[in-house]
Amino acid sequence: FCSGACFIFFTAEGLSPFLAVFWLFFGVTGALVCFALFSADFFSGVFSQNKIEQNLVTINFNHNNSNVLGYSTASLVRELPMPSISAQVALVIDKNNDKVLYEVNSNQEVAPASTTKLMTALVSIDLYKEDESLEVTAPCTVVEGSKIGLPIGKSYKVKDLLKALLVQSSADAACVLASSKVSNKEFVNFMNEKAKAFGMNNTNFTNAIGLDGVNGSHHSTASDLYKLSKKAVSYKDISEMVKIKNTKIKDSNDKSEINLVKKDSDFR
Repeated sequence: FCSGACFIFFTAEGLSPFLAVFWLFFGVTGALVCFALFSADFFSGVFSQNKIEQNLVTINFNHNNSNVLGYSTASLVRELPMPSISAQVALVIDKNNDKVLYEVNSNQEVAPASTTKLMTALVSIDLYKEDESLEVTAPCTVVEGSKIGLPIGKSYKVKDLLKALLVQSSADAACVLASSKVSNKEFVNFMNEKAKAFGMNNTNFTNAIGLDGVNGSHHSTASDLYKLSKKAVSYKDISEMVKIKNTKIKDSNDKSEINLVKKDSDFR
């Protein structure tokens, strides 16, 4: 349009048709060059944007949501598969709404190992007062499992034995708690009664330490252990103790001191 206008203008002004044609050619060429540059930039931007969208997963959170990691809605540009894991059993749950986020054989019966001690702690809280002193007996000093070296004949307050149980997964502390006021058998019965009350229908305890039972008789599932852990941390004392990285306990006479250090493998 601009080139045509220039042709008419220059012709009307008395310029030779040759010059008018020259200016017309110049204008058309410039317009084509500008159009080519604009098109290249535009399509380059479109292709770049498409490439970005193909390689990124974008999640937009609504800050008023509490369903997904504390937020309410999330929109995915593209969904990625979950990473593979080596564990035969796994369970990931949003504890705020009990929504299962990921699971692998979550109802398969397996040995609960030291997570058993969460139930040991719950039964102990029912049986004892936290300042009550319990004496360490000889059998508890040689019990199978990870021990902190409680000395024979020494007495420790229940709250300190619970710390040993939950901070360093102490098998000797579990033994003392499970055999001081009632027999080991009665204590384990209390553990199983609580398990049923919590809806842990695929769980059976045979000891308070977490040792493997005969022919898999000491067993639980990931789903049941979630119920147990959720109940356990609802107790303020337990919730605070499981957060402790290291601490010390003393016997009732404040003479014997034992250092407690949490290890990564204590409750795996």
